[in-house]
Amino acid sequence: MLNQYYRRIWGIVAFGCLLATVVLGAGSVDEYIRLRNEVSDMQQLQIQWEATQTRARTLRQAEQQVDNLLNELQPRSMTEARLPGLRDEVVELVRASRCGLRSIQITPATTRPWGEENDDARAAGMRRDALPSAFELHTYTLDLRVDGPLDSIRQLMRDLTALRLLMTTEVLSLSQIDEGDGISLSLRASLYGLMAAPAEQLDNI
Repeated sequence: MLNQYYRRIWGIVAFGCLLATVVLGAGSVDEYIRLRNEVSDMQQLQIQWEATQTRARTLRQAEQQVDNLLNELQPRSMTEARLPGLRDEVVELVRASRCGLRSIQITPATTRPWGEENDDARAAGMRRDALPSAFELHTYTLDLRVDGPLDSIRQLMRDLTALRLLMTTEVLSLSQIDEGDGISLSLRASLYGLMAAPAEQLDNI
């Protein structure tokens, strides 16, 4: 009887210990799961933070590249304020090359939005799938007619190229003058300027 009594007592004690272990163990498991989830959340936040920092660095680099490009293009860009000076400069080049000036005209600018990627200044507008950037393209037209000896015409063309304007040649024709060895040059060129778009246009982007 006594042995049975002790066996019952030990059974109760063992069951109590097992129950306590289960209860305490369940709490530890819950704590472990909670901590593991917190660590996982922190790792995700760290990944997101690093990705954000990478994007920020990439954006700063892109902005710096744009600033560098604009600084490089600024002296070569045509603006309304530069038109009188350009006309005087071209006239002086004609005289210096010993050519005779027949006519010179620079038309006012036409403007259009400048595409965000792979835009072409020679195109009349952006591609249909293009997004507008924060800039707009100003295009002026230079019409120039001169005549003179061939060497003088060549010198004038070299001097015009040395201006390093943002320019494309639309028409360039040479014809011999009836009298003597003179050459007549007709030049039509597009001059470009990239300017910041007006604030109201930026609001619509």
